[in-house]
Amino acid sequence: MSDAPAIPAGVRIRLARPEDRGEIMMLYRRESRRPPDADRLRRQLEALPAVVAHEGNALVGFIHARRMAPDVAELSQMVVAARLRGRGVGGAMVAAMEEALRDVGVRAAVFTNSVLHPGNTREGSTRARRFWLRCGYWEVLQTEGGATVVFAKRLEG
Repeated sequence: MSDAPAIPAGVRIRLARPEDRGEIMMLYRRESRRPPDADRLRRQLEALPAVVAHEGNALVGFIHARRMAPDVAELSQMVVAARLRGRGVGGAMVAAMEEALRDVGVRAAVFTNSVLHPGNTREGSTRARRFWLRCGYWEVLQTEGGATVVFAKRLEG
């Protein structure tokens, strides 16, 4: 995690633990426009590494993944507390997640961004898409009118 972007003082990035699930659910409810799926979260935390960010004792960020193939994972449900967005927390979480995925044999990661998700906006999607490009992902597919974009990145080497 040494190559992670600079983050605000007092914010720590670490691998998620099973006991983080309740806090993750609360963060997701508070910061996302979609309801969390507790069973899906439990399964994914058991299957692949996930990453959380804490500021003091408060959970302020989360990202997890699901396996798409033996060596490919889809990054999913990234959430960063609104007050910390644009301050390096998301980039640091993605860098930590990529390192953890490499450690378990994942060689590529994908991420989708869609304006079609309930509550999402063009502006929000545009910001998110710029973020993934800055993280080194490239656009591999765009649906009609740019509604949904699929990003990918090789994690090997």
